[in-house]
Amino acid sequence: MSENPVKLYTPKKRIKKKVQLRDDYVLEDFYMAVRNNRLDSIHVPHSDVFFVKAAMEAKASKSSDSVLRDMKFKLKDVEAAMRAEGWNESRVLVPHKQKVLAND
Repeated sequence: MSENPVKLYTPKKRIKKKVQLRDDYVLEDFYMAVRNNRLDSIHVPHSDVFFVKAAMEAKASKSSDSVLRDMKFKLKDVEAAMRAEGWNESRVLVPHKQKVLAND
């Protein structure tokens, strides 16, 4: 009797490709990912990134330099700069613990 090995089905690994949302179409890109069941493939920046971007553009718009006045910042660049300066999403969500001093 000859042995006939049975080949088991092994599913292919799905490649998770992160998609950056377009700055002007964040909401549309998010809903498109929801509709296509691809939420695992997008990166939605933290709300802090949106606030910092708005603050930077507001500050730049008040500049006397015409090049700086018309400058628009990309979300991914703002987030990268924030991370380089030490910002971290996980630290935002954890409240600061106050130290309790013992009475000596």
